[in-house]
Amino acid sequence: MPAPVIPPAGVTPAGFFLPVKFAFSNTPIAMLADPIDPATGELLSIERGFDPVDAAVINALRTRRGSGSAVESVGQRFRDATHVTPQLASFMREEVRLALLSLSSSNQIRLESVEVVEGDDYADVIIEYVNVVRGEQRSVAVALGQLLGSPT
Repeated sequence: MPAPVIPPAGVTPAGFFLPVKFAFSNTPIAMLADPIDPATGELLSIERGFDPVDAAVINALRTRRGSGSAVESVGQRFRDATHVTPQLASFMREEVRLALLSLSSSNQIRLESVEVVEGDDYADVIIEYVNVVRGEQRSVAVALGQLLGSPT
């Protein structure tokens, strides 16, 4: 068996280490993200998936910002609001905006509205956004204490 030939420095063997050339086509991505249950974080199926942009929205809303070195600037701080106060709605809107900022600033989503539904001892957040690549309107309801991964 002949010994493998190592090419001289600066010479790339044929078929290896070729740069990947791609262009944004504004068409939906063929590969889907794992379908994770927003409330529990469990895998829902091995046969179907989510659009990666929609999965990124769910991930941003499930992740608690500043909860570790890998999430210093990713996610939300919904748990900082411990009581229903007159400032709660503006706080929640700003937290949603910050959580989705990387997706909206890169034109993956367009945030349409953030509605805060308050009760005597609870608050829910309803987020409407457009998945820009798919051109589809989406709605996500965050029942606080459920999408956070653990009870409040």
